[in-house]
Amino acid sequence: MKRLDALAKWILKTLQADGKTTASWMAARMSMRKSSICDRLARLKGDGVIKGFTVILDEKKLGWAETTLAIIALESNRSTELKDFEDTMQDMPEVLECYMIKGSADFFVKFLSKDVEDEERLIRRIADMDNVRSIRAYEAIKCSFTRGPDPGNE
Repeated sequence: MKRLDALAKWILKTLQADGKTTASWMAARMSMRKSSICDRLARLKGDGVIKGFTVILDEKKLGWAETTLAIIALESNRSTELKDFEDTMQDMPEVLECYMIKGSADFFVKFLSKDVEDEERLIRRIADMDNVRSIRAYEAIKCSFTRGPDPGNE
């Protein structure tokens, strides 16, 4: 992969900050033609630098101090019960990821909390759900791997 120039880095950072930013806005901001920005975007997509459009946020800067990984076993594995659990997790804004898993448990859930008391409240909220048999929660010490690299660091 060839090195990214300053314009490519700026485009990527702009889109990371707001994935809805238009080529017209970027062109006006950089005193360029819209077609030049569109060409650069097409090249970044074609080179696989841009895989899709999403926004990655820094949890700590947003006040989320704790990351918890929980392994959850349900009492019943009926499809309606599994779906109800998934729907409940999706409705909780603190929950970032929810995986249905094989083995002695049913779900792996990643969630954020503001502090230890908030973490405990969330664990109890999940544990008190009707169909939850057990929950094993682990506070992350650090994140060893994440996505969304800074395009300025090559």
